[in-house]
Amino acid sequence: MILRTLICKRDLLNGCVCLKSVVAASQEKIRLVIHEDGSLDEQDVGFLFSQIPQMEIVRRREGEELVKDKLHKHPKCLAFRGEHPLSNKLLDIPLLNEGTLNFIDSDILFFRKVVRIFPDDLVPVFSEEDAQGYSGPLLKLISKGKNRLPFGCNTGLFRLPQTLYDLDYIEWFLGQEDLWQAFPNLKEQTCFALLFGHKGCRIFSPSQLRCTEKEVEITEATIAVHFVAALKARIPAFTDQSNLSIQSNPVTEFEYLNARKLTVPSVIKRKIRRTIKARH
Repeated sequence: MILRTLICKRDLLNGCVCLKSVVAASQEKIRLVIHEDGSLDEQDVGFLFSQIPQMEIVRRREGEELVKDKLHKHPKCLAFRGEHPLSNKLLDIPLLNEGTLNFIDSDILFFRKVVRIFPDDLVPVFSEEDAQGYSGPLLKLISKGKNRLPFGCNTGLFRLPQTLYDLDYIEWFLGQEDLWQAFPNLKEQTCFALLFGHKGCRIFSPSQLRCTEKEVEITEATIAVHFVAALKARIPAFTDQSNLSIQSNPVTEFEYLNARKLTVPSVIKRKIRRTIKARH
């Protein structure tokens, strides 16, 4: 299986730790393809190869002309590509990929051996987070986004069939400023969530793939943890536990659940809960 990821100079050390853990944990043979965002120098690339010899690296400059050519009829996509590092994840990586896209962020640390990462069929799969990490007002995204919006979609680990990747839709979304101006750093994740939609998608069991910005808790069910936002700084503290746990625990399997749809009632309930919590 080809598994793609994105890495930058800032996250190089933690990225190596996490990517080594997924290679060690997966009992399915992985061909790891690392896309760098243009910030790595030759010394950094050499370090990557010293840590993960079985990897393949794609330098941003290598795909520059091909990606620009594929985007020549999509000016908003081209503009976004020059604005934000995560445009690599939304545009470059899918456009340089052939067939179904299997992707993992470089801040997901594994703690258990697992038979396979994705299910045998090619159904879309992503992880679910506690928060609704979307770029605009939820009610507006539900009513105007054209596609169904999943509940709590996180794009740290996902499988996206090629048939769901729609450049015309991405171009449309990037033109809807009211759908992303509230949290523009979440444009990429929101756009992917809308591409996924809801019907027919699955999620990794949240008890097995823990996606949190809060305190990390490793349980018997934990296969991997996505260290979101500020929690990335905690990855080194869990490195030894990850290595020991992968070596000593038996092989397990991911459980895949049906993805939930983000609905108007669920948004209203969330607003009420947050209001009550703020008052107390």
